Amino acid sequence: MLIIGIGLNALGLLGPDIMNISSDLRMIALIIILLKAGLSLDFNILKKVGRLAILMCFLPATFEIIALGIFGPLFLNLSLLESILIGAVLGAISPAVVVPRMTNFIEKKIGTDKGIPQMIIAGSSADDVYCIVIFTTLTSLLSSNNDGFNPLMVIQIPSSIILGIVFGIVIGLICVYLFKKVHM
Repeated sequence: MLIIGIGLNALGLLGPDIMNISSDLRMIALIIILLKAGLSLDFNILKKVGRLAILMCFLPATFEIIALGIFGPLFLNLSLLESILIGAVLGAISPAVVVPRMTNFIEKKIGTDKGIPQMIIAGSSADDVYCIVIFTTLTSLLSSNNDGFNPLMVIQIPSSIILGIVFGIVIGLICVYLFKKVHM
């Protein structure tokens, strides 16, 4: 699909209207993939492997970000912020690849006795959100770097994650309440 999209754009067959909404289309695709991931999770299995699932959400991307933060300035002649930004890009896991494969494993009962596919789905979904928050914050830091360092921008990373979790829990509880009251 990427090759076809590049080819269509190179031939001029994609109009400016499509290019203007391409970021919205990508966001809709990500939401659909993450919804599929969430609906395929078995929370009883996630409770069994709870600590490991939580570690899968943050540790792999964090180590990749730290590694790029260390080696980027040494070998690639990048600033620390640029190196960490590249680490956030490389640390993100593609849900378009992981979710369908792990859903297929769940259907075929491969690794489900230990909850491995569910753990990978949960980890990759949260990992992407984690990397997106870091990427967005660092992009803001780099774009405002001319105005000087603003420490409030760094506080934005954990506050965005915590507020996202709280907002998700509140919306989830509201949905549970509504669906118990309204039966379709």
